[in-house]
Amino acid sequence: MRDTYVPAVNVFSRDGKFEGERKGAYWTVYADSRGRQYKAQLFGVKNGIVSRSDRGSSQAATFAAIGPVAPGWELAEVRLAGLDASDNVYVKTTEAIHEKLRFGRLLRFDPSGKKTGELAIARSMEYFSTLPRFYRVTPSGDVLTFATHEQLGYSISKVTFPR
Repeated sequence: MRDTYVPAVNVFSRDGKFEGERKGAYWTVYADSRGRQYKAQLFGVKNGIVSRSDRGSSQAATFAAIGPVAPGWELAEVRLAGLDASDNVYVKTTEAIHEKLRFGRLLRFDPSGKKTGELAIARSMEYFSTLPRFYRVTPSGDVLTFATHEQLGYSISKVTFPR
């Protein structure tokens, strides 16, 4: 949970128990079944990482490194989408080439940090293009998001990685 006015992140466990506060940044933090906390960060336009810290520790280590999809592409965003019941970690990227063409990827990492899946996210015309797009992971590993349409209003989409 992010505090809107103070640069800090409040971290809660899956059962809603307050785990602690991390001051100084706005990130999305998820905790796995062992209480380890994950966050994603972007460094410039070429590198992103997912870091993991043990429960109660302020020291984080790199869990997974993320680079652009291909040479010439740049990372515009690296965001943690969540964890499933097996503690697989899901990351959503937004990438661009020459600051024009944009697309995204969903990446899945197993609990050891090994990439076990990657899916391209198709771009679609959005009626309300200024609304933020959030991706959330279900316990079964499906990824949910929503889109807006002029005639349909809102629609919820489910993305499933091959098993």
